[in-house]
Amino acid sequence: MEHQQQQLTTMFSIEKSFYLNKSIKSHSKRRFIADCIHKLNDDEKMSDDIFALTMYIFDRFISKYSLSIDDHDCQLIALSCYNLAKKLRTNISINNENEQNDWT
Repeated sequence: MEHQQQQLTTMFSIEKSFYLNKSIKSHSKRRFIADCIHKLNDDEKMSDDIFALTMYIFDRFISKYSLSIDDHDCQLIALSCYNLAKKLRTNISINNENEQNDWT
């Protein structure tokens, strides 16, 4: 557990050097994306942490590449972030189950 905490701290410190201080140009565009992803999340009966992780990934991507993204591409990026978040969450759940089975 301590090792995982140390790894997380190291990753966050490395991450700061790659983070740009830009944001999505239109707050209403981000709100629209968030509403669409939240509805999709509810329709698929996924947990709220999938929505939060999706928006985190989306914000991080947009902050780095927001210079010339049109509305359609922004929606595709958000959908890709959603699928990535679901995949990451599923892998974490599987890994946790495997760790529990190793101890029994």
